[in-house]
Amino acid sequence: MFHVKERFNVSERGICRVLSQPRSTQRYLPRVRDGEALLTERMIGLATKYGRYGYRRITALLQREGFQVNHKRVERLWRREGLKVPLGYLFIYRGLPGFIRSDNGPEFTANGWNDWVFKLCLLNRVVPGRMDTMNRLMENLEMSY
Repeated sequence: MFHVKERFNVSERGICRVLSQPRSTQRYLPRVRDGEALLTERMIGLATKYGRYGYRRITALLQREGFQVNHKRVERLWRREGLKVPLGYLFIYRGLPGFIRSDNGPEFTANGWNDWVFKLCLLNRVVPGRMDTMNRLMENLEMSY
């Protein structure tokens, strides 16, 4: 808003009218709660210690430690701090599988997926079409009878 105001020499009221936006939204300053720095520091500490835990589990741990916090607040702080759960942890503990089977057929053209499978030196087995016996849902149905 400030940049547009200075560059085009227009009033805040005029800019907000063009954007159909209330002027009060331009003056909004987020409130920083007491203890937010301590909460963020503890959240980062737990995320570092338990690298596989997401924000929901970290919320439960924080609540056990006595913090009055809900999952929405932890999620907001989690995103603000740029925390993420590593996706490859399963392969670290269990090792790489021999192959990955997908039943998506020839219409499956995910280049990113194929590149990832290639980098891991895995075989990408695609279930051929018209073979219902190899379809995952069909296998589950057969196993239930």
